[in-house]
Amino acid sequence: MTITGAMSTLAPPIPLEKPEHNRARVDYIQDVASQHDFDYPPVC
Repeated sequence: MTITGAMSTLAPPIPLEKPEHNRARVDYIQDVASQHDFDYPPVC
């Protein structure tokens, strides 16, 4: 489980700030970046 996935399970739940702008980012973190074979890009 990712931090973003646990936000709704906390008491009190933590809402996503500016969901209209951040929903795609959260979906990416939960769906793509949390896969076992995800290769993080190098930091420049």
